[in-house]
Amino acid sequence: MSNIIVNKIGGAVLSSPNGFGALLDLVQSFNDEPNVLVISALGTSTRSLISCAEEVLISGLDSAKVKLESCIEYYSGYGKEFLNFNKKFQDELNSTKNEISGLLKGIHLTKELSPRTLDKIMSYGELLTLELIAEYLEENNIDVIKIDSREFIITDSEFTEAKPIEALCRREIERKMLHYLNRKKIVLTQGFIGSNQNNETTTMGMESSNLTASLIANFANANKVIYWTNVKGIRDIDPDLTSSHKLISTMSFDFARRAALYGLKLVYPGMLDFSENGISIEYRSAYDPNQDYTELIEIDDSSIILFIVTDNIDLSDDSENAILSLRDPYDSYSIGKSNRGRHSLITILLQNYEYDLEVISSVINEYRTAVDMIRLHNDLIQILVKKETGKKLAVRLNNSMSAN
Repeated sequence: MSNIIVNKIGGAVLSSPNGFGALLDLVQSFNDEPNVLVISALGTSTRSLISCAEEVLISGLDSAKVKLESCIEYYSGYGKEFLNFNKKFQDELNSTKNEISGLLKGIHLTKELSPRTLDKIMSYGELLTLELIAEYLEENNIDVIKIDSREFIITDSEFTEAKPIEALCRREIERKMLHYLNRKKIVLTQGFIGSNQNNETTTMGMESSNLTASLIANFANANKVIYWTNVKGIRDIDPDLTSSHKLISTMSFDFARRAALYGLKLVYPGMLDFSENGISIEYRSAYDPNQDYTELIEIDDSSIILFIVTDNIDLSDDSENAILSLRDPYDSYSIGKSNRGRHSLITILLQNYEYDLEVISSVINEYRTAVDMIRLHNDLIQILVKKETGKKLAVRLNNSMSAN
């Protein structure tokens, strides 16, 4: 085990000017130790690029170009603020705009958005962010080695859901990255994207940048991975829903895997397959790096209650796909036609915690809300309600159950 640390910087951190300052402070704290910095696309730019591609088929090429212009302006604003009209980055923006415009025109002509084309379009968020961060660090006199992740994340050709080919990833990480880390350099790269053996751009699924960090840590024999977010560790409920959230200081790999299955976005399911080889894993806030944090460990017997709200589930479709989206590993169930429509699914994962059914019932009755489904197990509670009720009910349940 080496002293290499892999740092994954979340897109939420890089969605504000304060995040760039936090990133700079973090990199300046590396103290000549070997570190890898894995970045994500800024904010929601990947979803904006998807929207551009889909817009061609929905409203036409001109409408899609308007959306593309907005995406480019978003990055241009960061370039102007942090790079002082850096010509190199502006040239990169112009080149990217022309390339995406060509892809959008192809969609318009063929009337088809293939997974291959979508991957190419989605990749530009990470590619632009890599250039932006590299220039930003250089202008602040920080020397980094920039490596495009497509050079070492080699995948199959299942576009939009590509799987890494482990042997090839290991070989390329050893070839392209290790000699820099052995010289205590900082390596800067991006998550989410890779390439197949035909050098075509692929993506490994939404939110898969954490998987990139895990792959690097595993094959570079790192001793730690730190996932830097805008929150102090993993909380017991989404901090965007309530200010009364609490820290979960430790979490086992098994519990984290279950949480990922049920929609905890901080943990990407596939990353855990490469994370149980003695590598320390921490979730920290980029704004408060030395404050509360969460550590993933092999065995954890603490008491945990974790709330996950999956919002905007569409049950209007009679197909089984709508039901399967609820991700229930225990048994199957059906939703009556009268209950179809937009829903929220509240999933409560439990460890060494005995809940009081009367508390749950009283909260539901207090809200006078119709419950379309409720499932109770020793380590899992699921409640399906109308979309407009889900978040408020989850917060109230969290307050009541945490107090008991």
